Order: sequence, then C-alpha cells, then structure tokens
Amino acid sequence: MFGWLTEGRDRAGWTDDWAGVISLPRVVWLGPDSSLRSAPVPTVDTLRVGTGSPADGASTGAQCEIVVPEGSGKVVIHFSEQERVVIELDADTLTIDRSQASRDDHAHGGRMQVSDAFDSASDRPAARIILDGSILEVFTSAGRVLSTRIYPTAPPTWQIQAPPTARYWPLVR
Repeated sequence: MFGWLTEGRDRAGWTDDWAGVISLPRVVWLGPDSSLRSAPVPTVDTLRVGTGSPADGASTGAQCEIVVPEGSGKVVIHFSEQERVVIELDADTLTIDRSQASRDDHAHGGRMQVSDAFDSASDRPAARIILDGSILEVFTSAGRVLSTRIYPTAPPTWQIQAPPTARYWPLVR
C-alpha cells in the first residue's frame, strides 16, 4: 500500500506544476486497538548502501535511513546552523518537530505527535527514520508512522545527531 503526502507549504510556495508525493510502500495490519498500523515493505531494505555505521556525527546527503534500535532518545538532522528537524522518542510517544526545518516562509512548521508508538516485544526497531529529499517518514516498533514534508533551504551535506546505538545508511537514489 502507498500513501499520499500533500505539500507541506502554502500554495504560494509551490514551484512545480504538481503537488504531493507518494509515500514509501507499506505493509499494513490492525493493531490491538483495531487502529491501522504499518511498516515499510521489506524490499525498502535493499535501498541501503553498505552495512551501516554509527548515526551520531554522520554526514548525509538527501537520502538516508537512521535506525534507533530501542529505548528513548532524540535524533536531530541539522540542515544548517538555522535549520533542523528533531525526532523525539519519549516514553510511548513519537514527536517530529519541524518548527525550524526550513527558512522558507511558505514551509509549514509545527510539531506532529503519535502515542502508543513503541512495542518492546516487536522485532522491529523503536524507530526507522527515512529521509528522501523533502519527505520524512518515521516508522515505530508498534507500527505507528508519522510522514511529513520538510523543505530545508540548505543543500546537503547535512549532519546527524543521534543516540549512541543508532545506525545510519545512505540510500540509493
């Protein structure tokens, strides 16, 4: 299954003759509370380049995956001194703060949050963070997902700040 991500900026900021993008393909299931849960299809793993490396301090291009295997913590992708997106894993809540993700006046900011986000009994990592240009998708161990659009004005190379156990992979285009 695919999702549709709408533009994350005001119409005045649209520079193309189209708006929106398709999400990563997903497998879906019903959670214990009958809510829809999802994870990337297994073939998304084939986009990874190499065996992975520590995420904290890594430099990345516009396409990458960051995996936080367990626990709580914070992942920050620094686009520049003034631009960053913050992904927080706290207790049972996942939060994406994109209030400083772009200096573009048309880009939407704010915070997104989902609860019941983590399942320590799952074989999935606490969080899989996938960045593909202006698309940020975060999948959790409980099958929750937050997908959003971000518009950093600074070109890659970007810097990652992450918990010590987090792993990083560049992704093929």
